[in-house]
Amino acid sequence: MSATIEEIMAAYEGQYPGRVHRQSTVPFSGSFGHYYFLSIFPTFENLAQITDQSQRAEVTLFQINNAYVIYVGNPHYATATFAIPVRDPEHRIVSFRWIAHTHPLDAAHRDEMISHGPTQSDLDALRTISARWGQSDSQIILCRGGRVERTVSFSLPPDEQVRP
Repeated sequence: MSATIEEIMAAYEGQYPGRVHRQSTVPFSGSFGHYYFLSIFPTFENLAQITDQSQRAEVTLFQINNAYVIYVGNPHYATATFAIPVRDPEHRIVSFRWIAHTHPLDAAHRDEMISHGPTQSDLDALRTISARWGQSDSQIILCRGGRVERTVSFSLPPDEQVRP
């Protein structure tokens, strides 16, 4: 039996006190460094809106067991560093999937350029996820002003994919 949303939230709350929230509606305005747990699947348009309403911070969507989790990155950097769980039978974390993350194109004034494809950080995160969970692909949502401009799928080369 896998851990419930409440049990996963409690585990995250122990690691990130005050930065873990149950969210019942989308879109919303998030705070950077915070995790928002949902029982509904947010659309990519919702993620673009959350990005815009969260000071154009990169927003990451992943799934742990049956919980959808949104992590809001720091609006001053074009990257989001989120915690990737390990397989943990004791805490009944049995599945993880990095679904997508945003690249806010209208944040280009903060950085020289916002990537229209995977960055080295994106690929490094996917390598870690591949080693822990066997996932070798994800998606980038290129957005501006709360709207999706396009999505970009990316994956690891076959020789870098790991099956745990």
